[in-house]
Amino acid sequence: LNVGWKAGWFDTYFSEKCVVMYGSQYGDLVDWEEGSAHRFDVLGFPRAQLVLEAQLIILTTLREVVDNILSGVDASLHHEVHDHFWWQWLKDELQHVVDLQGQLRDSIRQGQPLPPSYRHALGCLRFLLHHVVRYFSIRLEKKIADSPGFHHGWEETNVAWAKYDYLRINPIQTKQAFDEDPLEWCLTQLPMESVENHAMLFAFLQDYLSQCNYAEERRMDESLLRCISDLSAVHEMCRAVILSRPQHECLTWEELEEQLGKDRSGWKCATRPGKEDDTSPESLRKSAVDLIQEFYLKPPSGPRNAEWVQRSKTNRRILKAFW
Repeated sequence: LNVGWKAGWFDTYFSEKCVVMYGSQYGDLVDWEEGSAHRFDVLGFPRAQLVLEAQLIILTTLREVVDNILSGVDASLHHEVHDHFWWQWLKDELQHVVDLQGQLRDSIRQGQPLPPSYRHALGCLRFLLHHVVRYFSIRLEKKIADSPGFHHGWEETNVAWAKYDYLRINPIQTKQAFDEDPLEWCLTQLPMESVENHAMLFAFLQDYLSQCNYAEERRMDESLLRCISDLSAVHEMCRAVILSRPQHECLTWEELEEQLGKDRSGWKCATRPGKEDDTSPESLRKSAVDLIQEFYLKPPSGPRNAEWVQRSKTNRRILKAFW
């Protein structure tokens, strides 16, 4: 080997240049500079080549894993209508963060505060993710009560103050409930706990299902598994935002209110804190009846005086509200 090396029989690669490892100049070759090298903003030979090759292998492997996972997915699988709205809202909010990251990537550095607009975007994304986690948690609780494998622990209720159509027969927050049915205990804890504790419950659920018998696995029907999968995905997104560095600050209500009515779909449908959002069947039915009755009001007729103008404005307002 020594003779071959000295005789030049082996291909060798060397460069005095360094590779930029961040920002819009990522991958560019630049001259060595002491400050950038010590901050690891640039890497020299051969470390930069090894890092780039490792990234290529990792990303290629991850892409193949995702392709294999999605290869058997039924594209025509129907999901609930509300899920499409939530995922679209998250997509719009994530795209907004990505766009700002591309514009401000040279200003996002370790040890320095985040640009105000980027910090604001991360705060809005985190706020929306928390609400989506809450939505899927509530939906999971309803799925558990409806699931054949867990329905025995619930009973139907017609009580006016009840939040759901089912109530638990026995309390679940006890050691006895955990000893008798660990699977149901874990599932019912997910809607109750905060985002920070979901990781522990997901780990417990995965470990339990990997060791339990076939009869216990069958209690987890397809609908319940899909709901848990959605909650797990949003939880991972929320934790990724929380653990991102440099860390962003939580937004105040005043800062969040500034987003209401923005072009992004999630904020178009948001309501201000304290504003009533009555979507009960009775309220919706009354609103629909009022709209239809007003829609059939006769258009203004007669002489075009001040009264005619006022009736015309009212008619246009009603038509606008209807459509």
